[in-house]
Amino acid sequence: MTSPRPPEVLVVSWIRSNERSAGVARALGADAVFMPWATPRLGLRRAAQGYVRSTLRTWRYVRRLPRGSVVVAMCPPVFNPLVCLLAATGRRIAVVMDAHSGTFNDARWAWAKGIQRIVLGRCSLVIVTNDELVRDVDTTRTRYVTMHDPLLAPPTAPGRNWQSPEAPHRPYAVFPASGADDEPMGAVRHAGEILSREGARVLVTGKHTDMRPTSGVRMLGYLPREQYAELLASADVVLALTTREATMQRAAYEALEAGRPIVASDTRVLRESLGDAAEYTAPDGEAIASAVRRALARSDQMVAAMPAVRAAMAAQAQKAVDAVLALRRPAATGLRTPGPQTGSSPCVSLEK
Repeated sequence: MTSPRPPEVLVVSWIRSNERSAGVARALGADAVFMPWATPRLGLRRAAQGYVRSTLRTWRYVRRLPRGSVVVAMCPPVFNPLVCLLAATGRRIAVVMDAHSGTFNDARWAWAKGIQRIVLGRCSLVIVTNDELVRDVDTTRTRYVTMHDPLLAPPTAPGRNWQSPEAPHRPYAVFPASGADDEPMGAVRHAGEILSREGARVLVTGKHTDMRPTSGVRMLGYLPREQYAELLASADVVLALTTREATMQRAAYEALEAGRPIVASDTRVLRESLGDAAEYTAPDGEAIASAVRRALARSDQMVAAMPAVRAAMAAQAQKAVDAVLALRRPAATGLRTPGPQTGSSPCVSLEK
């Protein structure tokens, strides 16, 4: 008689790539599946085709999981966990929603609030990046846990005399842009103009549709992963800026990983999460420039505060990992379930 397969954990994201999803998969010892087709900016027809394709592929992955498994579905879009719930019906598969802040506070998804309430109420567990997101949410029907992005071990930073080919002038601040509408691009540009008169510069990576280069701002676009890591590791300051409350910043996590000083938006969530490892600022050019000056002046103290911040985030993340793994249900008495794995988990990127 063939023994049943042990339960598995699968992370599904309807996006080309996402560092949080990859980190969550590593922490859980899970596979991560990325589906890049459901992109609204491609237009209604192509977006609809992408959603259909993602739906069919997600259904297939979930239905192939052994009974008792767990699937972690990134949200938004809300259709991802919805499809996972439908595919898991009758298979004793637990569905966990990894709810990014946009699930609750991005105006682009306001129309989906009704669907989200239904999905939230049917998930076995919901992961959020900060408690502020669910302060006004009915938590009587759904269990929530908080989980910061799992952090990698800090790399060995280049010497302070090392010069990145992307950053020939020092000092410099890096602003990793995503193109989201909560990024104060105009204020960053203004801050760069101010700092340029003092010999500093702002380097903007990633997506930045509303920014033009100036004497104080250099646009780098998307860099290869290794170059980007080197740029951050040698940065004098990393900017983690948003105009939204209850929103964590991937740039802040990356700065903690690289051990570099942070200038973050002055929100309750970021202050509570980053503590003395950051300087805080309003989304205003002069305020950002002033915060960069303060960060440069107390760089050593900020870096010294980071181990405690990292340890607190790691402890919180471990509680969330334990909660997710506890949802696995062995298909037979005495069947061992695999624990979290170390190292990188296999990731499947579906781009064809």
